[in-house]
Amino acid sequence: MTAPVQFRPPHVESVPLGSAGGRLVVVPRPGELAEVRVVLPAVPVESGHTGRVQTVAEALRRQLGETLAGTADLRVESRPDRIIVSARALREDADTVVRQVGTALAATALGELDLRRAADTVRARVAAGATHPLTTARTAFLRAVYGSHPLAEEGADLAPDLSVCTPATLVRDIELSRCSVVLVGGAGVDVVAPVVRSAFEPVGATAVGSGAAPAVVRRPEPRVGRVSNPRAAGDLLRLGTLGPARDHVDYPALQLGALMLGGYYASSLTRILREREGLSYAPRAVLDPVADAATLVIEADVPGGRAGEATGFVREAYEALSAAGSAAALDTARTFAIGSMALACSSRSGLASVLAGVLGSGLEPSWLARYAERLGGVGPRTLSAALDRHWAWDRLAGAVVTSKNHPPFRNE
Repeated sequence: MTAPVQFRPPHVESVPLGSAGGRLVVVPRPGELAEVRVVLPAVPVESGHTGRVQTVAEALRRQLGETLAGTADLRVESRPDRIIVSARALREDADTVVRQVGTALAATALGELDLRRAADTVRARVAAGATHPLTTARTAFLRAVYGSHPLAEEGADLAPDLSVCTPATLVRDIELSRCSVVLVGGAGVDVVAPVVRSAFEPVGATAVGSGAAPAVVRRPEPRVGRVSNPRAAGDLLRLGTLGPARDHVDYPALQLGALMLGGYYASSLTRILREREGLSYAPRAVLDPVADAATLVIEADVPGGRAGEATGFVREAYEALSAAGSAAALDTARTFAIGSMALACSSRSGLASVLAGVLGSGLEPSWLARYAERLGGVGPRTLSAALDRHWAWDRLAGAVVTSKNHPPFRNE
């Protein structure tokens, strides 16, 4: 499993798109298919942000679903810090896709899409899942980590703001003038650039952002709270903390640390909580880059009343990351990470999505070229130092969702 894995990122052509920081990234490929990704940055400024982003994404999904029906396989996804429009089309239809997306974005900036209907759809979707235990766990975890920051809003928190939004307030969080475009397949950037710039020029001319700075995260005192949900079948344990974003020098070490902790079946959480203790079938740890930070999320669903016991085993797995003899586990995680990236970039659609994720994180396309090199520079000491700086155990916060009242445990 730890045999060397080669990752050779493809040649990428990149030029500026507009004057606000957007990029056009092109990867020429032979064949008849083209993959298009349009990345729309979103800036969390005030309450209701995530709901507004989801509403704009839904409006774009409806609009483009109609205009590109029969022309492209379309998908519109949203995260709190971005919206990504994905389309797969024949090479000869790629220009049409780009123009239609540009037209839809210009209409979005002017508030001409059916945002009210989209808001109703999002509100109904949020209401349908608001009482689910997983939603309760996610909401409580985000509040524990982010405090009152807009990124802490989840579940039922999204619904109230959507009912009173106007088109102008709905689109203000989306920085349409900073949109970026990825095109995999087709001609080179010299041929593609004039078409894309012509299609997106109206977007920059009409887009008006809020102009406000992103909200500052004021992290609350780390604690693990308890939330009751009668639908919970057991205890849902969520722990985590905020760390630096993907452009930080310590991010590669933290990425490998998350994998070693709970990123695959050979991880510490699986070995201890599932194989040794039989407490949780699928414990995991995820490093989730959002906006200008990356959130460590540790999840373990255990039988009712055993969250405190599980927390002790999570700490055991946590402390094993920097223990003597972790070099072999570090090599395994590095091989897994490089192999996963190589696999993700092996197809047109995968490569387009990876590049869109890079741009969505505010990084240059060249970031991908040194991916394996950065991971290769992480040793046991580098990992241990990064963990101490950003993920010390006493900095972890979180929540437990349970259906019953059980004795309190660590720092409640």
